[in-house]
Amino acid sequence: MIRFTHPLFLWALTGLSVPLVIHLLDRRRGKVILLGSLRHLSQSSTQRATHIRLNELLLLLLRIVLIVLLVFVISGLQWNSDASKTKKWLLIEKGIEGNIRLRPWIDSLQQNGYESHYLAEGFPLLKDSAHVLEAASYWELAEQLNAESLTDGVAFSYNRVEGFRGERVSLSAPIRWIVLDPKPVDFPLRAVRTSPDVAQIRVGQSTSEFTSFKNSTIRISPADKYFQIDHSAKDSIAIDLPDSLHIHLAFDKSFAYDRKIMIAALQTINQVASGKIILTEETPPARNIPAAMDWLFWLSEKPVPQNLTKNHLVFQENKSPSLFERKEKNEWILNKRLDEETALKENLTLELLLLLFPSDKQWELASFKDQRVLPNAMAWGVRENREDKIPKINMDTGVARNYLMILFLLTLLTERAVAYSRNQ
Repeated sequence: MIRFTHPLFLWALTGLSVPLVIHLLDRRRGKVILLGSLRHLSQSSTQRATHIRLNELLLLLLRIVLIVLLVFVISGLQWNSDASKTKKWLLIEKGIEGNIRLRPWIDSLQQNGYESHYLAEGFPLLKDSAHVLEAASYWELAEQLNAESLTDGVAFSYNRVEGFRGERVSLSAPIRWIVLDPKPVDFPLRAVRTSPDVAQIRVGQSTSEFTSFKNSTIRISPADKYFQIDHSAKDSIAIDLPDSLHIHLAFDKSFAYDRKIMIAALQTINQVASGKIILTEETPPARNIPAAMDWLFWLSEKPVPQNLTKNHLVFQENKSPSLFERKEKNEWILNKRLDEETALKENLTLELLLLLFPSDKQWELASFKDQRVLPNAMAWGVRENREDKIPKINMDTGVARNYLMILFLLTLLTERAVAYSRNQ
């Protein structure tokens, strides 16, 4: 199959008229014979040619071939003698297909025989956008691409950090994986009404390099039920009432220092969390456990009370690498004694915050809005002949160009030799 990478340059074939016109207008001069006298010449009747004949057909043909070969080289002539066995894919992550900057590249790849697929589970065709579900892990997709036996491929992807889940694999398929930076986004994460006209707001900001969250307090109307960053923003969230937790801390005197560390972490959570912690204490434990508590923190070597239906965190020193470990549906184990070093090393405050105020919806929203990008060097490691930039669309023109240039030079040498021998 013959194709041209830059078919616009085929207009240069109109230059074929130049050698044709030159040869039509070129008239060879008659041979001059010097005579001493005209008296010995006799007049004869001759018939003049009334039509113009083409002069030097071989030279004309060679010069036409030179122009045709040069135009084919500039136009990027390519051929594929076994096109039925090629399998070239253009892979586009959902949301990139409308990128204006990439539209010319996508169109050019499609014109050069690349099948357009979504970079998603099963690699559906670009026209089947309704069948594209949530994007799978990039590493899972890489394993599937390695099994597709592609001849060549180009993938346009955001490489979001959230998309690299599972075990890391190598991308052995001949894919040029091109990473695009997504647009930065600001989004509301949670809004809690702390009084009739005041709300505590948590807003997230995500770019290709980082994702951060900021808490602030704003004035609202008692009638407001939803919050959005500005009037032009599409995202809005419901304004919730604050959560409150009643934690009962039971401890032995030998755990007095552990108690101080735990109270300091709970006080920090009370300042930054959208909920409110109500703390009660008792020592020695198991004397006056409130029935209305939400959590029981048990810092003691004594056995925990039986048949507890509320959530409880119980100290049991273990060699587990994690600080907290879930044992039953409503029972968690504190595996280590608490001091400043353990609290810092094990992120006690953060672990407690996630334990007391599980925010699955907020984490899902933050993960969905996360725009951070993982570079190819970190995603796939160092690979030979890897192209991270938008490729030049020259596909299979290299071999064709070489043959055309050799043929052009041979034809040029032949044309010069013929022209020299005929004094043209």
